[in-house]
Amino acid sequence: GAELALVSDPGVDVVAVCVPPFLHAEVAVAALAAGKHVYLEKPLAVTLEDAARIRDAAVAARGLLALGFNLRSHRLVLAARELVAAGALGAMEMMRTAWTCGFHHGRDWPAWRLDRALGGGAFNEIAVHHLDLVRFLLDEEIDSITAMTRSDEIVDQDIGITARTRSGVVVSISVSQKTVDGNEVELYGRRGALSFSCYRA
Repeated sequence: GAELALVSDPGVDVVAVCVPPFLHAEVAVAALAAGKHVYLEKPLAVTLEDAARIRDAAVAARGLLALGFNLRSHRLVLAARELVAAGALGAMEMMRTAWTCGFHHGRDWPAWRLDRALGGGAFNEIAVHHLDLVRFLLDEEIDSITAMTRSDEIVDQDIGITARTRSGVVVSISVSQKTVDGNEVELYGRRGALSFSCYRA
C-alpha cells in the first residue's frame, strides 16, 4: 500500500508506524530493510511470530527501532524511577497501577479495535503501557502473570492483571476502556510508598 511506497522513498529518514497492530510487522520490517529509523507504536505485534520478525529485522538493520512507550519520558515516571533506584523506598514489595479511559464514549470504534486478533482490546491498547512501566520503574523483568478480562460491549473492555517480578515484587494492574479517565501508579517499599498520576503532572 501507500505506507510501503513511503518506506522506500530515499527522501524519508524516519518512519512512524501508526497502522493497526496486525499490520505492524509488515510495515516495520519493510522500513527497517530500507534502512530507515523506525518509531513503532505499541503493541509491538499481535503474534509471537510477528514480534520475532520485527526483532530479527531490527537486529539486522542499519536504522534504529524505538517502541512507542511514551510513559518512559513522563517527568513523574522518571523521578519515581530515580527514587526507586536510589533506595528511597527501601526494598520494593508491591506495585499497583490503574489506567482507565472514557475517550471512546459516543464514538464509533474501528473494526480492528473490536477484534483481539487484529490488536484490539484493553490489553493491547492500555495494559502494555503499564506492563512496560513495571519493567521500567523497577528495572527488572516480569516473571509470571495472570489476567482476567471482561468483554460485555467490546473485546477486553476491562482487565485485571496480577504479576510478579523476578525479585518477587507483587504487581496489580487494572485497565478499562469503558470508564472515566485515570492513570495512577503506586509503589510500596519496606521504608516508604510513592503514588502519582500521569494525568496530573
